[in-house]
Amino acid sequence: MVPTTPLILRKDAPAYLLQRWGVVYSVNYLERLVTLGGGPRYSVVGNRSYYATEDLDAWIEGKRIVRFTTSDDDDPHKEITDPANENADGATSDDEAVYHDR
Repeated sequence: MVPTTPLILRKDAPAYLLQRWGVVYSVNYLERLVTLGGGPRYSVVGNRSYYATEDLDAWIEGKRIVRFTTSDDDDPHKEITDPANENADGATSDDEAVYHDR
């Protein structure tokens, strides 16, 4: 597979990740991931390792965790219903989606 974005040297990858994503990784950590696994895809040309910026972006995207917070007034376990499915009396139809925040 040929990358569609520029290749950058491993030594330049931490600067790219910091500028693009605001995350800090060292060259040594990226080198260690080559041995341990779990790092971004890379290519070797001669004796140099390169990363496609699209592979660095995909790696960071894969590590993201989205967390939802609630305010102090909200019950995090309360049932949330779709107001579009409420009848005039506040009852809901049987086919509506019910969401639980756990």
